[in-house]
Amino acid sequence: MPQNMCTTQAFNDEIIEAIKKEKIEHLSVISAKELKKADLKPVDFLIKNILPEGCSMIAAAPKIGKSWFVLDMGLSVASGETFLSQETKKANVLYLALEDSENRLQDRMNKVLANGEAPDGFYFVTKVPTMDNGFIESLDEIVTALRIKLVIIDTFQKIRGTAKKNESPYQHDYREMGALKAWADSKGVSLFFVHHIRKMLDENDIYNMISGSQGIMGALDTTYLLYKKRDEEKAVLHITGRDVMQRSDVITFNTELYKWTVIGDFGELQKQQRKHIHNSSPIVKTLVKLLDENGGTWRGNMTDLLCEGERITGEDIAETPRKLSFAISKMTKELSFYNNIVVNSSKNGSGGKMYSFTRTSTVINDVYADFNADEYIEL
Repeated sequence: MPQNMCTTQAFNDEIIEAIKKEKIEHLSVISAKELKKADLKPVDFLIKNILPEGCSMIAAAPKIGKSWFVLDMGLSVASGETFLSQETKKANVLYLALEDSENRLQDRMNKVLANGEAPDGFYFVTKVPTMDNGFIESLDEIVTALRIKLVIIDTFQKIRGTAKKNESPYQHDYREMGALKAWADSKGVSLFFVHHIRKMLDENDIYNMISGSQGIMGALDTTYLLYKKRDEEKAVLHITGRDVMQRSDVITFNTELYKWTVIGDFGELQKQQRKHIHNSSPIVKTLVKLLDENGGTWRGNMTDLLCEGERITGEDIAETPRKLSFAISKMTKELSFYNNIVVNSSKNGSGGKMYSFTRTSTVINDVYADFNADEYIEL
C-alpha cells in the first residue's frame, strides 16, 4: 500500500478515536468495518411485512373505515391472530379512541369479535392531554405500567399542540412527529396514528394526499394510505416505509365480519382486469373465432370483418368500416400480447385495404416491446 494512503488511514483512525474520547454531544461515529461486524438487533415487526416498530400512520378520507381498520388491527395483535392475511406478534395494545364514546367502542368491538371474548392486554383510552400539556409524559406512564407495545392514536389531530411563534406548518409538524418518534424509539414501542387525506387525488404521488405538510410523512417510519371511491366496494391500501417493501393491496370491507380483508395484489389485479376488458371486446371475440374457424389465419377488408362480427357476436362490432379500422389499429399491441394475433395490412387493387390476421405461437416481443401491460386502469 502506498505510504500516503497508510498515513491517511492512520490519520482518520486518530480522528475517530479522538471523537470517541471527547464524547461529542449529538455526534456518534462508527466506521464501516465496525458497523459491518456489529451484532445489531433486527427490526421488530408486530405484523409481519407491514408493521415494524417505530411511528406509522394510516391516512384516508372520513367515514371510509379507518377506525374499523385499526380496531381490528389492535385486537388481532393483542390476540396474536392474523391481520390482513399477515402473521402478528402477540403484544399488549393501547387504543386511544379519542373520537368515540365507550358505547360506540363496545358495539364495534362486539361486532369485530363476533361477540366472542375480548383478548387480554387490550386497553382503551378516550381522553388524553395534548402535546402541549403532557401527552408524552402521560402516555409514558400508561405504556410502562401496562407493558404496551402498540399504541393506536385515533386520531392524530386530537393530540396536536399549537404551533410556536413564527413556526411554519412544516416545522410544527416535524417537531411534534419528531418528539413522538424519539419517544417511541426509546421505548421500543410502535405508534400508529390515524389521519385524514386531502380531497383531491394526486396522480403523481399519492402520498401527497396526506393532510398537512411533508414534515408529517418525513418523520414516519411506515405510511399507509387507504384510497377508496365512495361508490365502490374495493379500496387500495398503499404501504411504504423505511423497513417495509413498498406494496399496494386491494382490500374490501366485509360488512358481515366488520373487517377489512385482502382481495389481492393491486398490480396483479390490474393486469387481470386489463386482460378481461380486452378479451371482452366484440372485436376480439370475432377475431379469435375467425382464426379458430380458419386454421389460424383470416384475410379480408373491414366490411367483411363487420359482417363476420355480426354473424359471430350478434351485434355491430363497429359503426362503420372506417371506425373498425381505427379500433383495430389501436389494439394491435394488445392482440399480440394477449392473443398472439399479428395484424398486417396492404392496399388492394381498388385503393382500399386488405387485412390479414394470423395467430402465432409466441408473442412478438421485438415488435411490441413498448407495450405496457402494467398501465394503470381503474379496478
